[in-house]
Amino acid sequence: MREQAADAMGGPFDVQEWEIALLHRAHQALEGACCRVTWSRGDAGRMYQMTETFRTGIVPRLDGIPGFAA
Repeated sequence: MREQAADAMGGPFDVQEWEIALLHRAHQALEGACCRVTWSRGDAGRMYQMTETFRTGIVPRLDGIPGFAA
């Protein structure tokens, strides 16, 4: 399937594994649900602090945006 997609889009594909540091879900995801994933770079020694800042500072603000579903 990846090769077909690469052919259709005219370019190569790259498979990578990532660790999810934070997941916010306000309700159970229904079948067929999708997610938006954001990745960032930073000092690995500060990962806990960066994740906590996002969890306690950014996510609550996102929850306040009309139409934001989690």
